[in-house]
Amino acid sequence: MAELIHQKCAKCGHEMNVPAHYAGTEQKCRSCGASFTVGLPDTKKCPYCAEEIKYAARVCRHCGRALDVVEVAEQPAPAKTSRTSVSPVAAIVVISLAAFAVWFVVTQMSSRSTSTPDGRFVMPQAIAAPAPVVTKAEYDQIREGMTYDQVVRIIGAPGDEQSRTDLAGFTTVMYAWMNSNGSNMNAMFQNGELVSKAQFGLP
Repeated sequence: MAELIHQKCAKCGHEMNVPAHYAGTEQKCRSCGASFTVGLPDTKKCPYCAEEIKYAARVCRHCGRALDVVEVAEQPAPAKTSRTSVSPVAAIVVISLAAFAVWFVVTQMSSRSTSTPDGRFVMPQAIAAPAPVVTKAEYDQIREGMTYDQVVRIIGAPGDEQSRTDLAGFTTVMYAWMNSNGSNMNAMFQNGELVSKAQFGLP
């Protein structure tokens, strides 16, 4: 166990035991915060017979006991560790994008598609199928920063709300527009403004 040095704060009188390896260093009083320099005393008391002996002694000259065991040191206050805080905005964006990605991947895996000569994926069209709710041309007109109402006016139909989260003053909502053949578009709004969009197989 570590040897201790008994110290007394010159400012407030608080007594404390300081590990000997702090000798010669400047420390702060845990009671009042005043600075003091840890010094080695000339003598100490034998823990067995309480007689005064030299500080460096390893055997008590009075009782002959070996001084291997010393009193338990007063534990210094644990150092404060810094914690990296995560911005609420970053947390919202990460959660929202993760939910958006999962939904989009599931939608793609559950759908079958064909491709057009220009390389675009388009869902197969049934004979006499109803008109699509949303088209690629309408999707291309939609820009980040638009409100939900502006997007609805472009598409001509409201979206189906897929998810909604309220965190740290930010409301994030995801809407989807689905055609009868499985092609679709989804859009994510944060506090009423479009922050991301995606489509799959729009005609």
